Amino acid sequence: MSQEVRVVAHVKAKPGQETALREALLQALEPVRAEPGCLAYHLHADVRAAGHFVFVETWANEAALTQHMGAPNLRQLAETITPLLAEPLAVTVLRQIG
Repeated sequence: MSQEVRVVAHVKAKPGQETALREALLQALEPVRAEPGCLAYHLHADVRAAGHFVFVETWANEAALTQHMGAPNLRQLAETITPLLAEPLAVTVLRQIG
């Protein structure tokens, strides 16, 4: 069985902060994609809910995900976006079983 893990993270903007949040999230893509063990890191916009963004990520293993969670660029992103959020991030970590 593969050691890959997938992450789905929902990010919701405060009213009026949709554009600022979108821009901050877009700036995070390339640095994260360059991290060791990052196999895919994609940002999506909910077509039915303005200001709702969803990351879909694939990491080589849990160790790579753990390293990502402690990366300086991710801490910087969290500091930047926290004031823009309507609610805390909702993160689910998955492993394919079938």
